[in-house]
Amino acid sequence: MLALYDVLTGNEEVDKIIERFISERLLGLMQFDLDMYYCGMLDGLKNLDPDDEELYFSVTEDISPDNVSKRDANEAFISLVELLESDQELDPSILQNYQLYQLISGYCDLAEDTGAETIERFPMKDRMRILKELEEIARESECTPEDIIEEYEDIMSYDETCFTDWDFLQLDRMDFEALKSSDANAFLGMIEPEETLNMKAQILKFPSGINKDNNED
Repeated sequence: MLALYDVLTGNEEVDKIIERFISERLLGLMQFDLDMYYCGMLDGLKNLDPDDEELYFSVTEDISPDNVSKRDANEAFISLVELLESDQELDPSILQNYQLYQLISGYCDLAEDTGAETIERFPMKDRMRILKELEEIARESECTPEDIIEEYEDIMSYDETCFTDWDFLQLDRMDFEALKSSDANAFLGMIEPEETLNMKAQILKFPSGINKDNNED
């Protein structure tokens, strides 16, 4: 699932409910794009050739920087499905964050044009529990628990909720290797030394990849 670093509730169990909910909604956006171009189901991507042209020209080309290859764009998208489905709290790679941002922005633009729904509520039991945990944070922030929870329920807020920064947009200006070796990266630490275009260094510690049987260190 997607690791979120903004203050959630401070209750680890409740925070994971929020992270899982948002991850499921992001998977829904990915499936929405596949549906738009009749590209099948997310589960079918796991055995797909990363050089698949249909996936690239229908979906991943439009949500990836121009300087990224077909294979890299597809691999990032395919592995993003596994990341979001995982029980681990994980960070996407810089390219995966770029793709997520484009998916979110694209759907928000569509919603503004067509009136498509952007809000989905937590199941009632989870929602009441989250609202309870948000009461103190809301008082400190001079807002209501409802104001905060709506940031997790409304995709219109996900361009802020899902990212700690927008450094990934630098991929529009330079390719991954140039960005990785840049003075800006040395100063800001946007890309870790072990990180690849398609995989955050955090994930490399799992020798068998991302799956539900891995235990965190």
